[in-house]
Amino acid sequence: MKIGSATGFTRSMVDILLKEAIKQGFKPEMSLIQNELVNAHNILANPQNEMMYAQN
Repeated sequence: MKIGSATGFTRSMVDILLKEAIKQGFKPEMSLIQNELVNAHNILANPQNEMMYAQN
């Protein structure tokens, strides 16, 4: 099973959090943030669970 992380934070914030999480043993295979995703209408969208599958 793959592990992913999706938040409403900015990339710079997530990078800091991931660095600390990895030190504690949590290393997701994927990390998504809002401004990296668009929905079917080409509009920036909040990360949703199903969006992780589309990024593979």
